[in-house]
Amino acid sequence: MLDPPPGTTNGAVEREEVQSSETIGAAVSAAIAQLRAGRGTVVHLDADARGTALLDQAERLAADAGIPTLRVDRGHPLDTSRLYDSIADSAPGAATPRILITVAGLDSLAPASRALVAVARPKIGPAAAAWIVHLGEPGDPGAPDDAAPDAVTTTTADDDHLFAAALLGRPIDAADLAAALDRPVASLLPFFRRAMDAGILVEDDSDLRFADPRVRRRVLSDAVGDAVRSADDLHDRVVRRLIDAGKSAALADGVRTGVLTLDRLEPAGAVAACELMSASDPATAAVALTRVLGRLPASDLDAVAARAATFSLQSGVPTAYGDYAGVLDGGAGPALTFAVAEATFAAVTQKARAAVAPLLAGSGLTSADRARLSGLALVADTYRGLATDAQRHDVDALVHATGDARAEGLRRLAEALFEAEEGDLGAALRAATLPMPLPWGADQGPVWWMAAVYRTRLLADLGRTEDAEAVLTEAVAAAHRAGQAQAIPPLMMMTGILRMDAGRLAAAAVHAEGALQLGEGMQLPGLVSTNCANLLTHVYRMTGDLVRLQELRAALQRGLQEDDARAETAARALAFADDALGFDRPAAAAGEGTAGGGNGGKGASRTRHYWIARGLSDVISTFRFAFHGADRASALRHFASIELLSRTTESILLRAAVRHCSGLLDGDAGAIREAQATYLAIGRRLLAAQAGEDVGLATSAPPAREDALHAAAATWTELGAHREAARIAQLLRTMGSRARADDSSLGLGLTAAQERVAQAVLAGATNEQVARALFLSPNTVSVHLSRIYAKVGVRSRGELIDLIRSPDPARGAGR
Repeated sequence: MLDPPPGTTNGAVEREEVQSSETIGAAVSAAIAQLRAGRGTVVHLDADARGTALLDQAERLAADAGIPTLRVDRGHPLDTSRLYDSIADSAPGAATPRILITVAGLDSLAPASRALVAVARPKIGPAAAAWIVHLGEPGDPGAPDDAAPDAVTTTTADDDHLFAAALLGRPIDAADLAAALDRPVASLLPFFRRAMDAGILVEDDSDLRFADPRVRRRVLSDAVGDAVRSADDLHDRVVRRLIDAGKSAALADGVRTGVLTLDRLEPAGAVAACELMSASDPATAAVALTRVLGRLPASDLDAVAARAATFSLQSGVPTAYGDYAGVLDGGAGPALTFAVAEATFAAVTQKARAAVAPLLAGSGLTSADRARLSGLALVADTYRGLATDAQRHDVDALVHATGDARAEGLRRLAEALFEAEEGDLGAALRAATLPMPLPWGADQGPVWWMAAVYRTRLLADLGRTEDAEAVLTEAVAAAHRAGQAQAIPPLMMMTGILRMDAGRLAAAAVHAEGALQLGEGMQLPGLVSTNCANLLTHVYRMTGDLVRLQELRAALQRGLQEDDARAETAARALAFADDALGFDRPAAAAGEGTAGGGNGGKGASRTRHYWIARGLSDVISTFRFAFHGADRASALRHFASIELLSRTTESILLRAAVRHCSGLLDGDAGAIREAQATYLAIGRRLLAAQAGEDVGLATSAPPAREDALHAAAATWTELGAHREAARIAQLLRTMGSRARADDSSLGLGLTAAQERVAQAVLAGATNEQVARALFLSPNTVSVHLSRIYAKVGVRSRGELIDLIRSPDPARGAGR
């Protein structure tokens, strides 16, 4: 049967009832055909389909069509960074990227991957994505359970052993099985030989597993029917063994699938088991904890409900925020209020801060509760630029007195934000250096991954790009290990920022669009919406995608009005968007660098020299925006911040930034050229491209100026920044210089100017929008299109788009 994924609301996801495996096979073939045509879909195959064989078929069809594929299974989690990079790299130029994602055994995936697949959509940024998801277990051929091999019923002497093995799941650890049966491991060897000879068990690396998922299901079913006299006793022994051995994933998998239950444990023991499960599967731990609540004394309810909230919100389950949003309205206990505010303050900063205020103003808090709530208030106020020295001192004292790890983590986040804004990036980096994740048992909240985001940005802006990439990679891996899918959207957003820094604009856009989509799918879009919109605004302004830029204005305007912690970020991005779209600049657009929290919010009037979420690239871009817009006073203010950063923190990148900006102010092309060389040496290609353009603008000798600008235009074209290249081409035309030939990325034999027009048309722009994006008149755009149609043999805009999207490798000029 075909069904949309859980939680899907996108109308593009198809619903189709399938009655036979042949029809399912046809549906898979149809999905690939649809993908070839540039349309995505999500197909869910029931466990009674023909197992992973259908996924193999789909991958062969995709390979024949030249479509990249990504397989997700028990041993290979859904690597969103790899997925997004594959999309960006899958098609040159503006041809619509396409990708096939096959999921082998949704139920067997690690928790974070399950959560990510649950919000799968048929479109990821510019790409069409076909998701074919098998809901059974890997290797499950999908036949009915009563078709299990006869060997299951012919080894009755081993019923207890098989049942215990089935309870343990996959893989089967011999030591765990021996402990559950209360027998030495050596005594089980004859059983293992019989079971393997009968084809029931097979080797799985150093462990064992059932050869066929149907066998395990049959064993479990028979045990319920009294085939195993001591079924309850064996079940309880298996549960106790998994708890004693710290087997978090195995216990969580058994509880989640209903094979194991915690109902016969004492309440305190059940809570401890849930804490164990939370280390790998917080979603299952949250559900199990809610079942325990009814058996707890009233004195324990607030603390245990708080743990359930933390686990649920970090798991990325789409309904989690809706389930707990009401807690922020007041009336809940201090532990639960703190847990919800901690998990959501990055998305709803002002609301989270307001929720803890009455509790802090009251009495009766424990010292640990007061330290945690005060730490939350401090970091929220620092976000918005409202924290005071006295508040920081009080929180320092509380954290020191209690030694509470969660309060200390929040205090460190606030310190990192504050030190960065003051201009000391080294001190900010030291404050943000926390374990990933925090030691198990201390926290499964967001502090560790937020610190990882901060560290990544700071390391990159200290010129330590490789270290930044390493931190980000480890953070993503840690989020998967811990099952904390809520961390993935912000980490993908940060990956997009690093891709933009490296000049990989297409990859930056896909990562940011993907992060937005994941945040919306988890129903907590505020987690990344304003910052992603800011990133995408910079990218699409450079590439000339004014259609998407116009759509982003709505998100930025919402951020300006509703996202208290990132209002200035929204205002600055609106300035860039409105400049490209030809709108009047909003009053708040200039962005003086004074009113901001850690991400640029509505706060106190002290100067903020650096914003972690925006980074150095944003500061330099804003400086250039002001300088080239003849707003020298604003440019000087931003330059003062860059100078302060360089004086306070030793960094090759910061020194280059000072050389770059001072070179612009002084008209010193040599200084800018030195900065450009440094940017290139440390992999900051976007800054190098900006510096290359500025070299041309600062060069006075006409021939050298013209050569530098031609080189800059070629660099922008190479990066996919077609609007920037067009802007320089316009400047060169005013100088009487003709455009030089560029390599065509579309393979249609077009000139550079014609290719830029074709790229804009593919993005959905009208002639008027193309003209604005490329600094041309609408009439010139019409002339270009007429010549393009004649050159490539099409008659309309639609036929041109179809040609560009065509996978035909033989397309070219003169067809």
